[in-house]
Amino acid sequence: MSDDIKNFKILFVSLGNKFWSKVQISLHVLKSYILHKNNKMQINMKTFDVDELSYAEIAGQIADINPSVVCFSMHIFTNDQVMGIAKIVKELNEDIIIIVGGGVPSFEGKKLLENYQFFDICVIGLGEEVLLAILEHLKEGNYDLSDINNIMYKKKDTIVSTPIDYHYRISKADYPFLTDDLQDEEFFFFETSRGCRFGCKYCAYNMFSEKKNAIEFYKWDKIERDIRVLFALPKLKRIAFADSSIFADKERGLKLLALVNELNADKLKNKKTLIDITLNFNLMLMDIDMLKALNRTFMGFDGTSVGLQSIDNEVLKNCARPPFDKEKFLENAAILSGNGKIPINTELIFGLPGDTYEKFKKSFEFCLSDLNANAVVCFRLQVIPGSRYWDEKEKYSMNAVSHPPYSLISSPTFSAGELKNAELLSFTFELIYRIFRNIKKIVDEKCYGKKVDCYETIRDMIKEKYSHFFKIDKLIRHDVYDYMYRLTGSERELRRQLLRDMKDTVTNFVNTRMKTA
Repeated sequence: MSDDIKNFKILFVSLGNKFWSKVQISLHVLKSYILHKNNKMQINMKTFDVDELSYAEIAGQIADINPSVVCFSMHIFTNDQVMGIAKIVKELNEDIIIIVGGGVPSFEGKKLLENYQFFDICVIGLGEEVLLAILEHLKEGNYDLSDINNIMYKKKDTIVSTPIDYHYRISKADYPFLTDDLQDEEFFFFETSRGCRFGCKYCAYNMFSEKKNAIEFYKWDKIERDIRVLFALPKLKRIAFADSSIFADKERGLKLLALVNELNADKLKNKKTLIDITLNFNLMLMDIDMLKALNRTFMGFDGTSVGLQSIDNEVLKNCARPPFDKEKFLENAAILSGNGKIPINTELIFGLPGDTYEKFKKSFEFCLSDLNANAVVCFRLQVIPGSRYWDEKEKYSMNAVSHPPYSLISSPTFSAGELKNAELLSFTFELIYRIFRNIKKIVDEKCYGKKVDCYETIRDMIKEKYSHFFKIDKLIRHDVYDYMYRLTGSERELRRQLLRDMKDTVTNFVNTRMKTA
Protein backbone atom coordinates (compact mmCIF):
# COMPACT_ATOMS: atom_id res chain seq x y z
CA MET A 1 0.00 0.00 0.00
CA SER A 2 1.41 3.38 -1.00
CA ASP A 3 1.89 6.22 1.47
CA ASP A 4 -0.75 8.23 -0.41
CA ILE A 5 -3.35 5.55 0.21
CA LYS A 6 -2.36 5.10 3.85
CA ASN A 7 -2.59 8.86 4.41
CA PHE A 8 -5.92 9.20 2.62
CA LYS A 9 -7.85 11.69 4.77
CA ILE A 10 -11.46 12.74 4.31
CA LEU A 11 -12.79 15.98 5.72
CA PHE A 12 -16.50 16.82 6.04
CA VAL A 13 -16.99 20.58 6.35
CA SER A 14 -20.15 21.68 8.18
CA LEU A 15 -21.20 25.33 8.15
CA GLY A 16 -23.49 27.12 10.63
CA ASN A 17 -23.61 29.95 13.14
CA LYS A 18 -24.48 30.64 16.78
CA PHE A 19 -28.19 30.88 15.94
CA TRP A 20 -28.30 27.70 13.87
CA SER A 21 -27.13 24.11 14.00
CA LYS A 22 -23.44 23.92 13.10
CA VAL A 23 -23.49 20.19 12.35
CA GLN A 24 -25.47 19.64 9.15
CA ILE A 25 -27.65 16.56 9.45
CA SER A 26 -26.79 15.31 5.95
CA LEU A 27 -23.07 15.20 6.69
CA HIS A 28 -23.63 13.58 10.07
CA VAL A 29 -25.83 10.87 8.55
CA LEU A 30 -23.31 10.26 5.78
CA LYS A 31 -20.42 9.95 8.22
CA SER A 32 -22.35 7.51 10.43
CA TYR A 33 -23.34 5.41 7.40
CA ILE A 34 -19.91 5.31 5.76
CA LEU A 35 -18.00 4.40 8.92
CA HIS A 36 -20.50 1.65 9.64
CA LYS A 37 -19.95 0.19 6.18
CA ASN A 38 -16.17 0.75 6.09
CA ASN A 39 -14.52 1.41 9.44
CA LYS A 40 -11.13 1.79 7.76
CA MET A 41 -12.14 5.17 6.38
CA GLN A 42 -10.47 8.11 8.09
CA ILE A 43 -13.22 10.75 8.28
CA ASN A 44 -13.07 13.95 10.28
CA MET A 45 -15.77 16.57 10.54
CA LYS A 46 -14.88 20.21 11.04
CA THR A 47 -17.59 22.73 11.96
CA PHE A 48 -17.24 26.44 11.29
CA ASP A 49 -19.21 29.47 12.45
CA VAL A 50 -19.57 31.50 9.26
CA ASP A 51 -20.43 34.65 11.23
CA GLU A 52 -17.16 34.57 13.14
CA LEU A 53 -14.69 33.47 10.46
CA SER A 54 -14.05 34.74 6.94
CA TYR A 55 -14.03 32.38 3.96
CA ALA A 56 -10.25 32.77 3.78
CA GLU A 57 -9.84 31.84 7.46
CA ILE A 58 -12.05 28.76 7.07
CA ALA A 59 -10.26 27.69 3.87
CA GLY A 60 -6.90 28.17 5.58
CA GLN A 61 -7.88 25.91 8.45
CA ILE A 62 -9.10 23.28 5.97
CA ALA A 63 -5.85 23.43 3.99
CA ASP A 64 -3.81 23.13 7.20
CA ILE A 65 -5.47 19.76 7.88
CA ASN A 66 -4.13 18.64 4.47
CA PRO A 67 -7.08 16.38 3.54
CA SER A 68 -7.16 14.25 0.42
CA VAL A 69 -10.87 14.91 -0.06
CA VAL A 70 -13.17 17.68 1.21
CA CYS A 71 -16.95 17.12 1.22
CA PHE A 72 -19.52 19.93 1.39
CA SER A 73 -23.31 19.80 1.69
CA MET A 74 -24.47 22.54 -0.65
CA HIS A 75 -27.98 23.93 -0.44
CA ILE A 76 -29.55 27.31 -1.20
CA PHE A 77 -28.71 28.60 2.27
CA THR A 78 -25.07 27.44 2.11
CA ASN A 79 -24.44 27.99 -1.61
CA ASP A 80 -22.46 31.24 -1.38
CA GLN A 81 -20.47 30.01 1.61
CA VAL A 82 -19.46 26.72 -0.07
CA MET A 83 -18.55 28.52 -3.29
CA GLY A 84 -16.38 31.08 -1.52
CA ILE A 85 -14.60 28.57 0.72
CA ALA A 86 -14.09 25.87 -1.92
CA LYS A 87 -12.50 28.35 -4.33
CA ILE A 88 -9.86 29.39 -1.81
CA VAL A 89 -9.23 25.79 -0.67
CA LYS A 90 -8.42 24.84 -4.27
CA GLU A 91 -6.15 27.86 -4.65
CA LEU A 92 -4.23 26.82 -1.53
CA ASN A 93 -3.94 23.17 -2.58
CA GLU A 94 -5.01 22.14 -6.07
CA ASP A 95 -4.54 18.45 -5.23
CA ILE A 96 -7.47 18.41 -2.79
CA ILE A 97 -10.52 16.73 -4.36
CA ILE A 98 -13.70 18.68 -3.60
CA ILE A 99 -17.00 16.78 -3.57
CA VAL A 100 -20.35 18.55 -3.22
CA GLY A 101 -23.78 17.07 -2.62
CA GLY A 102 -27.18 18.39 -1.61
CA GLY A 103 -29.94 20.34 -3.32
CA VAL A 104 -27.90 22.68 -5.54
CA PRO A 105 -25.52 20.06 -7.03
CA SER A 106 -28.42 17.64 -7.52
CA PHE A 107 -30.11 20.02 -9.95
CA GLU A 108 -27.23 22.22 -11.10
CA GLY A 109 -24.34 19.76 -11.13
CA LYS A 110 -23.37 20.25 -14.77
CA LYS A 111 -23.44 24.04 -14.44
CA LEU A 112 -21.26 23.89 -11.31
CA LEU A 113 -18.64 21.68 -12.96
CA GLU A 114 -18.63 23.71 -16.18
CA ASN A 115 -18.36 27.12 -14.55
CA TYR A 116 -16.29 26.51 -11.41
CA GLN A 117 -12.94 24.77 -11.70
CA PHE A 118 -12.67 24.18 -7.95
CA PHE A 119 -15.44 21.54 -7.89
CA ASP A 120 -14.45 18.01 -8.91
CA ILE A 121 -17.42 15.72 -8.19
CA CYS A 122 -21.16 16.34 -7.72
CA VAL A 123 -23.38 13.78 -5.97
CA ILE A 124 -26.90 13.72 -7.41
CA GLY A 125 -29.74 12.92 -5.02
CA LEU A 126 -29.35 10.62 -2.01
CA GLY A 127 -25.72 10.32 -1.00
CA GLU A 128 -25.22 7.36 1.33
CA GLU A 129 -24.21 4.57 -1.06
CA VAL A 130 -22.92 6.97 -3.71
CA LEU A 131 -20.44 8.85 -1.51
CA LEU A 132 -19.20 5.59 0.03
CA ALA A 133 -18.47 4.19 -3.44
CA ILE A 134 -16.68 7.39 -4.52
CA LEU A 135 -14.47 7.44 -1.42
CA GLU A 136 -13.60 3.75 -1.73
CA HIS A 137 -12.55 4.29 -5.36
CA LEU A 138 -10.44 7.33 -4.51
CA LYS A 139 -8.86 5.65 -1.49
CA GLU A 140 -7.58 2.90 -3.75
CA GLY A 141 -6.26 5.40 -6.28
CA ASN A 142 -9.01 4.59 -8.78
CA TYR A 143 -10.17 7.83 -10.44
CA ASP A 144 -12.43 6.13 -12.99
CA LEU A 145 -15.85 6.66 -11.37
CA SER A 146 -17.94 5.71 -14.39
CA ASP A 147 -19.36 2.61 -12.66
CA ILE A 148 -20.90 4.71 -9.85
CA ASN A 149 -24.46 5.90 -10.50
CA ASN A 150 -25.87 9.31 -9.50
CA ILE A 151 -22.77 11.46 -9.99
CA MET A 152 -21.19 14.01 -12.31
CA TYR A 153 -17.44 14.43 -12.39
CA LYS A 154 -14.63 15.89 -14.41
CA LYS A 155 -12.52 13.60 -16.59
CA LYS A 156 -9.82 15.67 -18.26
CA ASP A 157 -11.73 18.26 -20.32
CA THR A 158 -15.10 16.51 -20.27
CA ILE A 159 -17.89 16.15 -17.72
CA VAL A 160 -19.06 12.60 -17.17
CA SER A 161 -22.67 12.09 -16.07
CA THR A 162 -23.65 8.61 -14.85
CA PRO A 163 -27.16 7.07 -14.78
CA ILE A 164 -29.65 8.00 -12.04
CA ASP A 165 -30.67 5.09 -9.82
CA TYR A 166 -33.28 5.46 -7.06
CA HIS A 167 -32.85 2.09 -5.39
CA TYR A 168 -31.37 3.19 -2.01
CA ARG A 169 -33.87 2.60 0.82
CA ILE A 170 -33.58 4.24 4.25
CA SER A 171 -36.15 1.69 5.49
CA LYS A 172 -33.34 -0.88 5.39
CA ALA A 173 -30.78 1.32 7.15
CA ASP A 174 -29.74 0.16 10.61
CA TYR A 175 -26.37 1.78 11.24
CA PRO A 176 -25.55 3.32 14.65
CA PHE A 177 -25.86 7.09 15.03
CA LEU A 178 -22.44 8.50 15.92
CA THR A 179 -22.28 11.37 18.40
CA ASP A 180 -18.58 12.25 18.56
CA ASP A 181 -19.18 15.45 16.55
CA LEU A 182 -22.19 16.45 18.65
CA GLN A 183 -20.74 16.62 22.16
CA ASP A 184 -20.71 20.43 22.22
CA GLU A 185 -23.85 21.03 20.16
CA GLU A 186 -26.93 22.71 21.62
CA PHE A 187 -29.14 22.30 18.55
CA PHE A 188 -29.46 19.52 15.98
CA PHE A 189 -31.78 18.62 13.11
CA PHE A 190 -32.92 14.99 13.02
CA GLU A 191 -34.94 12.97 10.50
CA THR A 192 -37.14 9.93 11.07
CA SER A 193 -38.39 9.79 7.46
CA ARG A 194 -37.74 11.22 4.00
CA GLY A 195 -40.21 12.44 1.42
CA CYS A 196 -43.51 14.32 1.38
CA ARG A 197 -47.04 13.43 0.23
CA PHE A 198 -48.15 16.93 -0.73
CA GLY A 199 -46.22 17.70 -3.93
CA CYS A 200 -46.43 21.50 -3.56
CA LYS A 201 -45.28 23.12 -6.78
CA TYR A 202 -42.64 25.31 -5.12
CA CYS A 203 -40.82 22.34 -3.57
CA ALA A 204 -38.28 19.92 -5.07
CA TYR A 205 -38.06 17.61 -2.05
CA ASN A 206 -39.21 14.43 -3.79
CA MET A 207 -37.45 14.79 -7.13
CA PHE A 208 -34.99 11.98 -6.45
CA SER A 209 -37.46 9.49 -5.01
CA GLU A 210 -38.55 6.54 -7.10
CA LYS A 211 -42.19 7.32 -6.29
CA LYS A 212 -43.29 10.95 -6.32
CA ASN A 213 -45.13 12.24 -3.23
CA ALA A 214 -44.09 9.20 -1.22
CA ILE A 215 -42.64 8.93 2.28
CA GLU A 216 -40.16 6.34 3.48
CA PHE A 217 -39.46 5.69 7.16
CA TYR A 218 -36.38 4.57 9.04
CA LYS A 219 -36.83 1.43 11.14
CA TRP A 220 -38.47 2.27 14.45
CA ASP A 221 -35.80 0.44 16.46
CA LYS A 222 -33.13 2.63 14.85
CA ILE A 223 -35.07 5.83 15.50
CA GLU A 224 -35.67 4.98 19.14
CA ARG A 225 -32.00 4.09 19.65
CA ASP A 226 -30.83 7.28 17.92
CA ILE A 227 -33.16 9.56 19.88
CA ARG A 228 -32.05 8.06 23.18
CA VAL A 229 -28.45 8.74 22.14
CA LEU A 230 -29.32 12.36 21.30
CA PHE A 231 -31.10 12.92 24.62
CA ALA A 232 -27.97 11.72 26.40
CA LEU A 233 -25.77 14.40 24.83
CA PRO A 234 -24.43 16.71 27.56
CA LYS A 235 -25.19 20.12 26.00
CA LEU A 236 -28.08 19.49 23.62
CA LYS A 237 -31.04 21.82 24.24
CA ARG A 238 -33.15 21.44 21.10
CA ILE A 239 -33.98 18.81 18.47
CA ALA A 240 -35.71 19.98 15.29
CA PHE A 241 -37.35 17.11 13.41
CA ALA A 242 -36.69 17.58 9.69
CA ASP A 243 -39.61 15.38 8.58
CA SER A 244 -42.25 16.91 6.29
CA SER A 245 -44.72 15.74 8.97
CA ILE A 246 -44.18 13.35 11.85
CA PHE A 247 -47.83 12.36 11.42
CA ALA A 248 -47.40 11.01 7.90
CA ASP A 249 -47.98 7.78 9.83
CA LYS A 250 -50.27 8.71 12.73
CA GLU A 251 -49.45 5.84 15.07
CA ARG A 252 -45.75 6.23 14.48
CA GLY A 253 -46.01 9.97 15.16
CA LEU A 254 -47.86 9.38 18.44
CA LYS A 255 -45.24 6.80 19.41
CA LEU A 256 -42.45 9.30 18.66
CA LEU A 257 -44.01 11.98 20.86
CA ALA A 258 -44.53 9.46 23.66
CA LEU A 259 -40.83 8.60 23.49
CA VAL A 260 -39.59 12.20 23.66
CA ASN A 261 -42.03 12.90 26.51
CA GLU A 262 -40.71 9.89 28.39
CA LEU A 263 -37.12 11.05 27.95
CA ASN A 264 -37.93 14.61 28.99
CA ALA A 265 -39.79 13.28 32.04
CA ASP A 266 -36.59 11.45 33.03
CA LYS A 267 -34.64 14.70 32.66
CA LEU A 268 -37.16 16.53 34.82
CA LYS A 269 -36.97 13.80 37.46
CA ASN A 270 -33.16 14.08 37.49
CA LYS A 271 -33.28 17.91 37.56
CA LYS A 272 -31.71 18.25 34.13
CA THR A 273 -32.58 20.74 31.38
CA LEU A 274 -35.45 19.61 29.17
CA ILE A 275 -34.86 19.33 25.43
CA ASP A 276 -37.08 21.50 23.23
CA ILE A 277 -38.75 19.73 20.33
CA THR A 278 -39.45 21.51 17.01
CA LEU A 279 -41.93 19.97 14.57
CA ASN A 280 -43.41 20.69 11.12
CA PHE A 281 -47.07 19.91 10.47
CA ASN A 282 -50.21 21.00 8.62
CA LEU A 283 -52.59 22.18 11.34
CA MET A 284 -55.75 21.59 9.29
CA LEU A 285 -54.89 17.90 8.88
CA MET A 286 -54.50 17.19 12.61
CA ASP A 287 -57.11 15.14 14.48
CA ILE A 288 -57.86 15.38 18.20
CA ASP A 289 -55.41 12.58 19.14
CA MET A 290 -52.54 14.31 17.37
CA LEU A 291 -53.38 17.73 18.81
CA LYS A 292 -53.59 16.43 22.37
CA ALA A 293 -50.31 14.55 21.95
CA LEU A 294 -48.64 17.73 20.66
CA ASN A 295 -50.12 19.70 23.54
CA ARG A 296 -48.50 17.31 26.03
CA THR A 297 -45.08 17.69 24.38
CA PHE A 298 -42.51 20.21 25.60
CA MET A 299 -41.82 22.32 22.52
CA GLY A 300 -40.40 25.51 23.97
CA PHE A 301 -40.54 28.95 22.40
CA ASP A 302 -39.94 27.99 18.74
CA GLY A 303 -41.36 24.47 18.84
CA THR A 304 -44.15 24.59 16.26
CA SER A 305 -43.62 25.18 12.56
CA VAL A 306 -46.96 25.49 10.76
CA GLY A 307 -46.47 25.94 7.02
CA LEU A 308 -49.51 28.04 6.14
CA GLN A 309 -47.92 29.81 3.09
CA SER A 310 -51.13 31.76 2.30
CA ILE A 311 -54.79 31.94 3.34
CA ASP A 312 -55.93 32.77 -0.20
CA ASN A 313 -57.47 29.68 -1.82
CA GLU A 314 -56.71 30.81 -5.38
CA VAL A 315 -53.02 31.04 -4.45
CA LEU A 316 -53.13 27.68 -2.66
CA LYS A 317 -54.84 26.00 -5.63
CA ASN A 318 -52.17 27.35 -7.99
CA CYS A 319 -49.41 25.73 -5.92
CA ALA A 320 -51.30 22.43 -5.38
CA ARG A 321 -51.83 22.85 -1.64
CA PRO A 322 -54.99 21.89 0.28
CA PRO A 323 -57.59 24.68 0.60
CA PHE A 324 -57.63 26.91 3.66
CA ASP A 325 -60.47 26.44 6.18
CA LYS A 326 -60.28 29.37 8.61
CA GLU A 327 -62.73 27.91 11.14
CA LYS A 328 -61.01 24.52 11.23
CA PHE A 329 -57.56 26.09 11.41
CA LEU A 330 -58.42 28.31 14.38
CA GLU A 331 -60.28 25.49 16.14
CA ASN A 332 -57.26 23.20 15.89
CA ALA A 333 -54.90 26.04 16.85
CA ALA A 334 -56.87 26.60 20.06
CA ILE A 335 -56.60 22.92 20.98
CA LEU A 336 -52.90 22.82 20.11
CA SER A 337 -51.94 25.96 21.99
CA GLY A 338 -53.83 24.92 25.13
CA ASN A 339 -54.80 28.52 25.89
CA GLY A 340 -51.31 29.79 25.19
CA LYS A 341 -49.28 26.92 26.64
CA ILE A 342 -47.65 26.21 23.26
CA PRO A 343 -46.63 29.22 21.10
CA ILE A 344 -47.68 28.76 17.47
CA ASN A 345 -45.17 29.75 14.78
CA THR A 346 -46.17 29.96 11.13
CA GLU A 347 -44.56 30.47 7.72
CA LEU A 348 -45.79 32.41 4.70
CA ILE A 349 -44.46 32.58 1.14
CA PHE A 350 -45.06 35.82 -0.74
CA GLY A 351 -44.97 36.03 -4.53
CA LEU A 352 -46.69 32.71 -5.30
CA PRO A 353 -48.60 32.72 -8.63
CA GLY A 354 -51.84 34.63 -8.10
CA ASP A 355 -50.53 36.26 -4.94
CA THR A 356 -50.54 40.04 -4.54
CA TYR A 357 -49.09 42.38 -1.96
CA GLU A 358 -52.56 42.94 -0.47
CA LYS A 359 -53.27 39.20 -0.32
CA PHE A 360 -49.95 38.70 1.42
CA LYS A 361 -50.86 41.41 3.95
CA LYS A 362 -54.19 39.66 4.65
CA SER A 363 -52.39 36.35 5.26
CA PHE A 364 -49.88 38.11 7.51
CA GLU A 365 -52.68 39.88 9.42
CA PHE A 366 -54.55 36.60 9.92
CA CYS A 367 -51.44 35.10 11.50
CA LEU A 368 -50.82 38.07 13.78
CA SER A 369 -54.39 38.99 14.77
CA ASP A 370 -56.81 36.06 14.30
CA LEU A 371 -54.26 33.36 15.13
CA ASN A 372 -52.19 35.51 17.49
CA ALA A 373 -49.12 33.62 16.29
CA ASN A 374 -45.99 33.81 18.37
CA ALA A 375 -43.87 34.26 15.23
CA VAL A 376 -44.45 34.54 11.49
CA VAL A 377 -41.54 33.84 9.16
CA CYS A 378 -42.09 35.13 5.62
CA PHE A 379 -40.09 34.06 2.57
CA ARG A 380 -39.91 35.44 -0.95
CA LEU A 381 -40.84 32.69 -3.44
CA GLN A 382 -37.84 30.78 -4.72
CA VAL A 383 -38.34 29.15 -8.12
CA ILE A 384 -36.14 26.14 -7.48
CA PRO A 385 -34.76 23.79 -10.17
CA GLY A 386 -36.52 20.45 -9.88
CA SER A 387 -39.78 21.99 -8.67
CA ARG A 388 -42.91 22.15 -10.82
CA TYR A 389 -42.80 25.94 -10.70
CA TRP A 390 -39.35 25.80 -12.31
CA ASP A 391 -40.96 23.97 -15.25
CA GLU A 392 -43.97 26.31 -15.25
CA LYS A 393 -42.13 29.66 -15.14
CA GLU A 394 -43.43 30.61 -18.59
CA LYS A 395 -46.98 29.48 -17.79
CA TYR A 396 -47.13 31.87 -14.82
CA SER A 397 -44.82 34.51 -16.40
CA MET A 398 -42.47 34.34 -13.42
CA ASN A 399 -39.20 36.24 -13.69
CA ALA A 400 -36.69 34.68 -11.28
CA VAL A 401 -32.96 34.67 -10.60
CA SER A 402 -31.30 31.79 -12.49
CA HIS A 403 -28.87 30.92 -9.68
CA PRO A 404 -29.20 30.36 -5.91
CA PRO A 405 -31.29 31.49 -4.12
CA TYR A 406 -33.47 31.46 -7.31
CA SER A 407 -35.59 34.29 -5.88
CA LEU A 408 -38.62 35.62 -7.72
CA ILE A 409 -37.84 39.01 -9.32
CA SER A 410 -41.39 39.82 -10.44
CA SER A 411 -44.64 38.31 -11.68
CA PRO A 412 -47.82 39.68 -13.31
CA THR A 413 -49.44 40.07 -9.87
CA PHE A 414 -46.43 40.94 -7.71
CA SER A 415 -44.09 43.66 -8.99
CA ALA A 416 -40.41 43.91 -8.08
CA GLY A 417 -41.14 46.92 -5.89
CA GLU A 418 -43.95 45.10 -4.06
CA LEU A 419 -41.72 42.08 -3.49
CA LYS A 420 -39.09 44.34 -1.96
CA ASN A 421 -41.70 46.01 0.27
CA ALA A 422 -42.96 42.60 1.40
CA GLU A 423 -39.40 41.53 2.11
CA LEU A 424 -38.67 44.64 4.15
CA LEU A 425 -41.96 44.28 6.02
CA SER A 426 -40.98 40.69 6.89
CA PHE A 427 -37.56 41.87 7.96
CA THR A 428 -39.09 44.56 10.18
CA PHE A 429 -41.30 42.04 11.95
CA GLU A 430 -38.39 39.61 12.41
CA LEU A 431 -36.19 42.37 13.80
CA ILE A 432 -38.87 43.33 16.34
CA TYR A 433 -39.71 39.73 17.19
CA ARG A 434 -36.07 38.77 17.76
CA ILE A 435 -34.71 41.94 19.40
CA PHE A 436 -37.45 44.45 20.33
CA ARG A 437 -40.10 42.18 21.84
CA ASN A 438 -41.48 44.96 24.02
CA ILE A 439 -42.50 46.73 20.79
CA LYS A 440 -44.25 43.56 19.61
CA LYS A 441 -46.11 43.42 22.92
CA ILE A 442 -47.43 46.98 22.46
CA VAL A 443 -48.53 46.22 18.87
CA ASP A 444 -50.23 43.00 20.00
CA GLU A 445 -52.11 44.80 22.77
CA LYS A 446 -53.21 47.92 20.88
CA CYS A 447 -53.35 47.19 17.14
CA TYR A 448 -55.62 44.16 16.65
CA GLY A 449 -56.64 43.89 13.00
CA LYS A 450 -54.10 46.52 11.99
CA LYS A 451 -50.86 44.95 13.16
CA VAL A 452 -49.43 44.63 9.66
CA ASP A 453 -50.25 48.27 8.96
CA CYS A 454 -48.40 49.23 12.14
CA TYR A 455 -45.35 47.19 11.11
CA GLU A 456 -45.50 48.87 7.69
CA THR A 457 -45.33 52.25 9.44
CA ILE A 458 -42.30 51.11 11.43
CA ARG A 459 -40.74 49.80 8.21
CA ASP A 460 -41.18 53.14 6.50
CA MET A 461 -39.68 54.96 9.50
CA ILE A 462 -36.61 52.71 9.38
CA LYS A 463 -36.30 53.21 5.60
CA GLU A 464 -36.26 56.97 6.14
CA LYS A 465 -34.04 57.25 9.23
CA TYR A 466 -31.91 54.07 9.10
CA SER A 467 -31.61 53.32 5.39
CA HIS A 468 -28.44 51.23 5.85
CA PHE A 469 -30.56 48.67 7.69
CA PHE A 470 -32.31 47.72 4.48
CA LYS A 471 -29.29 47.01 2.31
CA ILE A 472 -30.22 43.35 2.17
CA ASP A 473 -28.34 41.01 -0.14
CA LYS A 474 -28.69 37.70 1.65
CA LEU A 475 -31.69 35.65 2.73
CA ILE A 476 -33.87 37.61 5.13
CA ARG A 477 -33.34 35.54 8.27
CA HIS A 478 -29.56 35.53 7.92
CA ASP A 479 -29.63 39.31 7.87
CA VAL A 480 -31.82 39.43 10.96
CA TYR A 481 -29.32 37.26 12.82
CA ASP A 482 -26.51 39.52 11.62
CA TYR A 483 -28.32 42.56 13.01
CA MET A 484 -29.06 40.70 16.24
CA TYR A 485 -25.35 40.12 16.66
CA ARG A 486 -24.54 43.78 15.99
CA LEU A 487 -27.32 45.35 18.04
CA THR A 488 -26.58 43.22 21.08
CA GLY A 489 -22.85 43.87 20.77
CA SER A 490 -21.01 46.69 19.10
CA GLU A 491 -24.01 48.90 18.26
CA ARG A 492 -25.93 49.13 21.53
CA GLU A 493 -26.37 52.90 21.27
CA LEU A 494 -28.01 52.40 17.85
CA ARG A 495 -30.27 49.82 19.45
CA ARG A 496 -31.40 52.31 22.11
CA GLN A 497 -32.04 54.98 19.49
CA LEU A 498 -34.00 52.54 17.31
CA LEU A 499 -36.11 51.50 20.29
CA ARG A 500 -37.04 55.13 21.06
CA ASP A 501 -38.03 55.81 17.46
CA MET A 502 -40.06 52.59 17.26
CA LYS A 503 -41.98 53.48 20.42
CA ASP A 504 -42.76 56.95 19.05
CA THR A 505 -43.89 55.44 15.72
CA VAL A 506 -46.23 52.94 17.39
CA THR A 507 -47.65 55.61 19.72
CA ASN A 508 -48.41 57.88 16.76
CA PHE A 509 -49.98 54.99 14.85
CA VAL A 510 -52.24 54.08 17.77
CA ASN A 511 -53.26 57.70 18.34
CA THR A 512 -54.14 58.28 14.69
CA ARG A 513 -54.95 55.06 12.81
CA MET A 514 -56.46 52.99 15.63
CA LYS A 515 -58.59 55.74 17.17
CA THR A 516 -60.17 56.52 13.80
CA ALA A 517 -60.64 52.86 12.82
